[in-house]
Amino acid sequence: MKFEEASGCCKKCGENVSVTWKRGGKKPLLLEVWDALAGKTRQIFPCPKCKAPFVKVDQISEFKFCPKCGKASLKSRRTLLYD
Repeated sequence: MKFEEASGCCKKCGENVSVTWKRGGKKPLLLEVWDALAGKTRQIFPCPKCKAPFVKVDQISEFKFCPKCGKASLKSRRTLLYD
């Protein structure tokens, strides 16, 4: 609970990446833009590897298109984990 995280896919690296920062500290945010299709603001962060911008994915259900081929081939499903 001491850190916050933003995850997404860097198009330049071709990988899923994430950035973390201390809760209450300065966010490494580059930009916030309005997404008219989703009806909400999207946060854009710098990739920790190449510093190219990536869009934060808020929920895994929003991640439907493959970043490499561009097809709507990704699906998410809920799984149960027991400890």
